[in-house]
Amino acid sequence: MTTNYDSGPAQPSESGEGLIRWASRVNPRLIERLYLSDASHVEDVELADEVGYALLARCQSILEIEAANQGRFQCPGCEHEWQVHDWNRFDMTGVVACPSCGWTVSWKVFMHTYQHKHLGQGGSEPYHKEFVAAFPQARTYVDKVRAIDRLIHCFHWQMIGQPGRPTARELIYAKNNVELLRFLDRLTYGEGSTPELRDRRRDWEKTVETNQWLRMTGFITRARRREGD
Repeated sequence: MTTNYDSGPAQPSESGEGLIRWASRVNPRLIERLYLSDASHVEDVELADEVGYALLARCQSILEIEAANQGRFQCPGCEHEWQVHDWNRFDMTGVVACPSCGWTVSWKVFMHTYQHKHLGQGGSEPYHKEFVAAFPQARTYVDKVRAIDRLIHCFHWQMIGQPGRPTARELIYAKNNVELLRFLDRLTYGEGSTPELRDRRRDWEKTVETNQWLRMTGFITRARRREGD
């Protein structure tokens, strides 16, 4: 669990809810600044780190929630990790209790801390795990922006050839899918952009145009029409 918030800090409570924190979705303006500077051939390492570690915290929150659904927990107080065998996430009478420090919270309350905050991983787990492993190891500016760009331009279930909605929906703040697509579409690329970013841009556009899930929802048509208004 992290010290970034999706909707402000939780208030202390006798249930143990007060210690639980989940990382917020990343401000799109921050990402836009990174792409603008990259297109201008400015290697802003500090900005790349700011964006990258914000995305990293979000990915970690998503992965931690999925682990909790499988009965694997990390205490927000002492950071002890443990596995609950035969865990049933559908049992609302369940209790999460740290065997190390005694922190406890009901499973129902625990679930309420992350529901309706776009913290489900869907079919994007491989990308979240890849980024969590790769970004802290990235030593150069180019490696950092490559990892960021790959993460925010992939789709749920893309690894098995069935791309659905953008993974960025869980990572970058947007009011809805159309707003998110418009944002990703208008990210600035230029002759000075890191070459891999320009290559992925072409892959992104191809996937968007052929994405049947987006087409069925009217996602593509509405977004592209409004962009031309």
